[in-house]
Amino acid sequence: MRWEDCSAALPHGPKCATLEGDRTVANVPFTYRLKIPDGYHIPPHVHPADGHLTVIAGTLNIGWGDKFDVKATKPMPAGSFIVIPKRSSPFLLDAGRDDRPVARHWALGGDLRQSCG
Repeated sequence: MRWEDCSAALPHGPKCATLEGDRTVANVPFTYRLKIPDGYHIPPHVHPADGHLTVIAGTLNIGWGDKFDVKATKPMPAGSFIVIPKRSSPFLLDAGRDDRPVARHWALGGDLRQSCG
């Protein structure tokens, strides 16, 4: 697996490894793994299609809404799976422990609109 900086759709920090497809091409399925650094967070954003997120290692916290709110997140330990519905507004946060999250994400490529606030 080749790890590299993620695309500009994510704030700088995590590493991505593409397993299939191309995240930059609209309506093309893709799967990638994501290594998240300590204290990293992904601000609220909107997916153009349903996404499937599996936590492979560590703990990743997820919340929903237009504003990032640490207190509104719920932990997803290793083995957790969630479908992120089309047009929903998730935000993600490293749990801040020594167990750095690694996640696998499947979705359709296209416009990942950040609503950083």
